[in-house]
Amino acid sequence: MSGETRELVDNMIKDLKKHKVLDKNCNEINTENIKEMHERHEKEIEELQERCKHPRHMISSWLQDYWAPGHMSDFQVKICRKCGKEVNRMMWCQECGKRMTSYMWKSIIGGMSYCKKCAKKVERRNEIEQRKYEKSKK
Repeated sequence: MSGETRELVDNMIKDLKKHKVLDKNCNEINTENIKEMHERHEKEIEELQERCKHPRHMISSWLQDYWAPGHMSDFQVKICRKCGKEVNRMMWCQECGKRMTSYMWKSIIGGMSYCKKCAKKVERRNEIEQRKYEKSKK
């Protein structure tokens, strides 16, 4: 290394030490905080999930979904074991008990989920009950 290059490197090291990116022994100090690390990895995971073709042999069987640790939801999910993306979601109609995947359910009314057929029945029943309630108020 020439004298000028060595001097430039030494000045860079001094500057890095001054800004606490390197310690006294020229070891790198990790200045990244947990939030920055989470954001970086979140972007990497998103990119991986976008690129992943979710091969059939990498898809899990139906697993219970939890909205928080120890708190089961009404859903079961299938996850790609390669990228971790949820590829399908299943639940049961609260009226008839029919098993539905995410593209089959019509609506969630008052926190309850219904198939398309039962959703119409429930909406009609709710309308009738609403009319009865309004009449009783008069």
